[in-house]
Amino acid sequence: MFLAGELTTRDMICELLCSEMYRDYILEVNSNYHFVSLCFEGVIGRPPEQLEKYKWSSFLATEGLRAFAEQLTGSDEYIAAFGDDIVPSRRSLKLFSSDQNLPALPKEQSIKRYTGPGNINQNKPHYYGSVLRWKNGNPPVLVRQIFAIIAVAFGIEVIRIFVTIAIAAFKTGSF
Repeated sequence: MFLAGELTTRDMICELLCSEMYRDYILEVNSNYHFVSLCFEGVIGRPPEQLEKYKWSSFLATEGLRAFAEQLTGSDEYIAAFGDDIVPSRRSLKLFSSDQNLPALPKEQSIKRYTGPGNINQNKPHYYGSVLRWKNGNPPVLVRQIFAIIAVAFGIEVIRIFVTIAIAAFKTGSF
């Protein structure tokens, strides 16, 4: 519906908050307080103040998820910050979901922390196959040839077993 232009970005965010997956994997596994914090951080773009956390948690408990999502995405703060067509983003200088209460580093500085020599593979896609680091994700030619020989030998052995069973079945007349 969003791609067809039937939903605004604000409506899509509201629907995502009300989705079964968000309810099952975010709401049901967290306390209302933590859920409100996560929603504020993702939807409003800042962590909630303590009184807001209590107020919104109470609202969620009494009115339900749909009313909570509609009220949050329809709030004056959300509309002033993002309107109907901007995807919510971080607006706070504080680290989210952190007890440190420290200002977050600017993007340029935080990226530098993760691009040092110890993290050369940080931005490369992770290969979930073999634990061996092969060039371009493919094993060397010798390894491929050895596995090809093993596969052919296995195939020949399977065929030999079937032929042996078939011959034995013909000889005994049970085929």
